[in-house]
Amino acid sequence: MSKKLLLTGLILSSFIILVQAAGVDAAWVYVGTKIVASENPQGQTFCLPTGTQMSVMQGATVLDTAITTSQTCVDNTIWSGAVNLDTGTTYGIKLDVSTCEGFESDGKCWYKGNPGSPGQSCTEVCADKGGTASPGCCETDTNCTALNYFGANCGWCGPYCPVYVYPYYNECYNCEYQDWCDCNWQPWDPAYRVCACSFATAAFNYTFSI
Repeated sequence: MSKKLLLTGLILSSFIILVQAAGVDAAWVYVGTKIVASENPQGQTFCLPTGTQMSVMQGATVLDTAITTSQTCVDNTIWSGAVNLDTGTTYGIKLDVSTCEGFESDGKCWYKGNPGSPGQSCTEVCADKGGTASPGCCETDTNCTALNYFGANCGWCGPYCPVYVYPYYNECYNCEYQDWCDCNWQPWDPAYRVCACSFATAAFNYTFSI
């Protein structure tokens, strides 16, 4: 299930324009997009993830693009670089937002499967979240960052096909066993898979003028 971004109030209240001089026909300015409100399909507030891309547009021409290096939450602002804008001209803002709601690491969106008899495969884990499993399900989890985030506390870890087996042993297995590179492979209790899922990017477009 994908999330949605909502901005409340007048559209101009969602943008902050800093102009260097008044009463001129053109100026170098920094354009900021302030997140006034955000809501996912469950009605909960969410933060825009790291890697959100904001582009300042003049028609189809991209004047500047800023990519966030941290989450952007309500009342925070994403700033562009300096752009040369003309007064009385209409410009656009395009926000490209990942629909990932999981744990972001190594440029991927990670989710933990549910243990069971058997537990969820990565195909099932990603589908339950509205995404698709990464091809081959052999994604690198550097330093077991995602595994440890989901409670693994690995005493030993290999780089691929992260599966946390037997929580009380603190063991994290990798592609030593080739069937674990199968997106449909299901671990048995009490093991669970930690899967890298692919998600679409949602685009939000707004216009403003100075």
